[in-house]
Amino acid sequence: ATTCLMGPFYGIMRQNSNWLVNHGGLSKKDALYLILEQYKGMILDAADRADGNEEILEDLIEEQTPGGLNEQALSNLRELSGLETSDKIMEAIVSRIRGVSDGSL
Repeated sequence: ATTCLMGPFYGIMRQNSNWLVNHGGLSKKDALYLILEQYKGMILDAADRADGNEEILEDLIEEQTPGGLNEQALSNLRELSGLETSDKIMEAIVSRIRGVSDGSL
């Protein structure tokens, strides 16, 4: 079911890129470059540091600066139930795969 997250992942990246164009004053080309490099850096950092550490994602979350911008962004995402939304999306996809529903929420 997690393979269905490619579309949402790219959608979030597009949304971030568009936000930078509309609110950050960047050109579309520069915003896209920044977002692609930022996400690539985050994924490579996690992958490079995982090395058998099953708790790497928890560790990376815990490394956020207390009271910092990343901690605030994660807190806001939790407040908006953004993380639970991801679970609901995957559950709906599993339901579609199993033929129980059309996968819509």
